Amino acid sequence: MRARSRTAVRLPSVARPLRILAILPTLNHYGGVISVLNMLEEFTELGHYCALATLSKYAKRELITRFEPVWLADRSRAVEWLGHEVYDFVIATSWETVDVTLALARATGGVPIYFVQDIESDFIEDDPVRKARAQRTYEQIETKVVKTEHLRQRLRAIGADARVIRPGMNLDIFYPRKIARADEFRVLAMARPRAPNGQRGFPALVEVFATLCARHADIRVGFFGSEDLKTFNLPFPYQDFGVVGSKDLAPIYSWADVYVDASRFHGFGRTGVEAMACGTVVVLSDSGGPRDYCVNEVNGLLTPVDDPEALVSAVERLKGAPELRAALRAKGLETVQRFDDRIAAQEFLAACIAAAQG
Repeated sequence: MRARSRTAVRLPSVARPLRILAILPTLNHYGGVISVLNMLEEFTELGHYCALATLSKYAKRELITRFEPVWLADRSRAVEWLGHEVYDFVIATSWETVDVTLALARATGGVPIYFVQDIESDFIEDDPVRKARAQRTYEQIETKVVKTEHLRQRLRAIGADARVIRPGMNLDIFYPRKIARADEFRVLAMARPRAPNGQRGFPALVEVFATLCARHADIRVGFFGSEDLKTFNLPFPYQDFGVVGSKDLAPIYSWADVYVDASRFHGFGRTGVEAMACGTVVVLSDSGGPRDYCVNEVNGLLTPVDDPEALVSAVERLKGAPELRAALRAKGLETVQRFDDRIAAQEFLAACIAAAQG
């Protein structure tokens, strides 16, 4: 593991270690879940006590974490099970967790904090009642924290506001690896075929990869993130890396020349930054959050949302321009240095303390 130098940051002043409870909807391998777990890890390293609860016991493959989550099998009994503890902060991490967070904050004396990682009401298109319920949660907790200015502006558009902190990632894990290369051009994407409403762009990715493979015999494509990709009978050969944890992702990113994300909406877009950190050039849909770190033609390429041909053209352009790839790669590696997860955790903690102090 590559060690980073310690970054000097002025920590919020607290008289004692803090007690922090975070409520997750699930433990699946989602970017938002990983962000929360990383944050709790950093809080713990700073000497604070952290606990974790989840609304779902089972995941397709559970994440490895030092925190033993409490499964809130019956949400109505959350206070009965956890209300006897004392917490300084109780953190909601999705709209489904807001009511439980508020109940536990009242019972434990904690300040409720809403870590808004997506405008999740946008994902609900077939249930107006549920969509409205999700949107109302942004009014229920006063202190909200977001990772991008894009998310802050989206909240302001619906009458809410938030404090922006930097996104965090572990640069001791995500850095370039040396990978043996054959005479081929490698393109990688995350497969989220069951994301609601095609939100993560899987149909577009299939179209993009099919076109690339048909046009270029020397292009090899790969996916990670899905356990049952073979059931979709994709019409081209591909490398399937399956579901992998964070510590195993860096060599997979480094395997590729280009990482493609065709998502229709992103609050942040963690995988794009992870790929950059591993020295992989990114081609991303201009889906919101990536604008906070990806500058078109400077450290990556941005394409319009729902435009598979633009994604194909961007990959083909990079394939034929090694000088451009090298320049984008170098700028990408420079960009990610500001996303140190330790600093991000300290900024989040500062937002919590400011809320508690009124």
